[in-house]
Amino acid sequence: MQLAVNAVHKQLKTFALTSGKPAFLKSLLDATDELKCYRVSAQALQDAAEMADLVTADKLRDLSLVLEAYDALCANIAADPRDALERVAQSLDCCSFADGAHIYIDGFAGFTAQEFAVLEKLMKKTAQMTVALTCDGLNEDDSNELFRRAGDTAARLIQSAKKRHIEFSLGDSQFLPEQTGEIAYLGAHLFEYADAPYENKCKAIELYTADTIFSECEYAAHTILELVREEGFRYRELAVMARSFEEYAQQLETVFERYGIPVFIDSMQDVLQKPVLTLIVSALDALCGDFEYEPMFRYLKSGVGRCDAG
Repeated sequence: MQLAVNAVHKQLKTFALTSGKPAFLKSLLDATDELKCYRVSAQALQDAAEMADLVTADKLRDLSLVLEAYDALCANIAADPRDALERVAQSLDCCSFADGAHIYIDGFAGFTAQEFAVLEKLMKKTAQMTVALTCDGLNEDDSNELFRRAGDTAARLIQSAKKRHIEFSLGDSQFLPEQTGEIAYLGAHLFEYADAPYENKCKAIELYTADTIFSECEYAAHTILELVREEGFRYRELAVMARSFEEYAQQLETVFERYGIPVFIDSMQDVLQKPVLTLIVSALDALCGDFEYEPMFRYLKSGVGRCDAG
């Protein structure tokens, strides 16, 4: 990015004074991530500048110059990882990958423009594609605010299939049991900003404030034990959810083990962090690098390998 900025520095207007600062270069990289994710080209930024006010237009033109220079450098020096999905989409036109395959996609609420480009190419190649989304409709009205993104995604996939004359169906739908009382009230008023107090006695929802994450985990453990021992629940019927769950996972596991509560943490883990794979990768790195310090100690610290004296 520094090389790209240097290449167009004399043409910059808004970015000229800050172009050499590390923090500014980081912000340019973040902007590049976002632009590539949504397939916004340098030419698109130039076109947008023609319709913007003077200050915004200068920023868009500067950003367009930097992005064009950055792409040119990446084309000559090394491929940009941000363009990986673009390369996948282009390659699907001239390869047999996924021909006649059945593809199942789950765990998404929406897709970026790059991801959509890949999905649209796969639509034409696969025997069947199934996409699971959590929504309560295709957003034909404004009543489903809670699942709007997933509903918009479903509508866009259907529109794309129609455009390409690909048969589609909404498939089987599974619905949660109809909620009543305070749960239903919360769902209906979650995004309302006006005061709308629940007038009946609230039993299903409880607010608790803790000083630390550890205290929160202990409270969750106490509540689970109470439900299991006094109200007949089974452990597998209970779930604990939190935003930024990676901050909770380790402490939650520690607390639940202390209280004898079985727990399964459903989270993504880097497969290369597994001890056996760490052992293999670090051993190969050590062999290829003439047994340098770092891969050797990574090998020894994997907990799997042995180092026998003598």
